[in-house]
Amino acid sequence: MEEVRFLTLSEVLELHQLQVSEKGGAAKILSKDKLEAAIQQPQQTFGGQ
Repeated sequence: MEEVRFLTLSEVLELHQLQVSEKGGAAKILSKDKLEAAIQQPQQTFGGQ
């Protein structure tokens, strides 16, 4: 089984920019702190630990 790799903040921001470029919409991030917390949350609870 392969090890899980979580996305970094820079990867999420790059994916967001790509989606905005392709699909349109606002490129602004409302809260970088909240985004970072959301990115880190799965790592805190992964594997039931």
